[in-house]
Amino acid sequence: MELKDIQRKLREDMDFFESYKEKFVSNFMEALTSEKPSMKDTPVLNTMVGRIYSLLFSLSGDPRKDLFALASTLARNKLAFKKILLDTCLKMMKDYIDHIAKNLSDYNRIKSFVDLIDVYVGVVEDAYIDYVKSLKEDIAKEKELRRAESEHLAIDLLNKLLKKSIKKVVVHARYKGLFVDTKSELLSLRDSRLKIKTSHMSVYHEGLVLYLKGAGIPEAIEAEVVDVDTDNMIIEVQVKGFINLPEENRKHVRVVPETDIKVRIIRASEEIEGIVADISVHGVGMYVRDVGGIKVGDEVKVSFDLPKGSVSVSGEVKHITPFNNVMRIGVFFNADLHTEDLISDFVVSRQMDIIREIKD
Repeated sequence: MELKDIQRKLREDMDFFESYKEKFVSNFMEALTSEKPSMKDTPVLNTMVGRIYSLLFSLSGDPRKDLFALASTLARNKLAFKKILLDTCLKMMKDYIDHIAKNLSDYNRIKSFVDLIDVYVGVVEDAYIDYVKSLKEDIAKEKELRRAESEHLAIDLLNKLLKKSIKKVVVHARYKGLFVDTKSELLSLRDSRLKIKTSHMSVYHEGLVLYLKGAGIPEAIEAEVVDVDTDNMIIEVQVKGFINLPEENRKHVRVVPETDIKVRIIRASEEIEGIVADISVHGVGMYVRDVGGIKVGDEVKVSFDLPKGSVSVSGEVKHITPFNNVMRIGVFFNADLHTEDLISDFVVSRQMDIIREIKD
């Protein structure tokens, strides 16, 4: 129903709406001070709430544009306007129903009142959605500015190192779950493209994100491989900027299994199957086609077989993220000593295999 049609029906009870302003202000202030105790009931605030009432319940004209602007302002001031307005309008609806019953009026007007509140709440929701969207855009812009600044500073530092002939660096890259440090040499830098002489070429491929460390580099520099020249043992990377490596704070080594290891994840009566992505003594990453009803924070049971025994352990889902055409689930667990020994033995053995593979 159009807003003007809703207003036309409700104008039949204009006496109610003209007399209700004072009670609306009182109920609104009660909800407001309950939601935000720091807000005091003052004459100025009462006048403002009175204007809100007149805007919404004069039942003439279209107040949606002004309501949207008001809700946007209150959203920026971190005020839960939707909840306060809804609480106040629900009390008003009860009183309106009593008014209809007392005057033996058309009960269809109650539906019109509900429709009116739905319109107003929808406008407020749109304003808050718009505010959140603009907030995300502002955060994204700020992140991009910081990223660009970080990239500029990293490039500037690399140029200075090359000019001073400080070319020795360590390339820190993940290979099958294991981080490998390779002594390397800076060759040249053009714009944001850096060429590096390195070794262990099997580690590198286009799209691989790696990190540069070494003397003269105060914080790791993140870069992405854009070209691999295996014959000349040279990689070309796109410099991205400085980064605080979370891997350096990781207490337990993770490895990628050589062959697929099937895994079952059980939550209550729900069970899904997947493949182990990587594993450590305190967690496992898994690829699954569908996460079902599993969500972050859920307690689950994880079961899989290792060469020296079966593992069945309870844990907490820490993250669920899209990965190519599947989903990746990360589960953290505190295993008993027997299970920890099983996993530790597998991780150490796999580490040795990966190291031999790199050397070969």
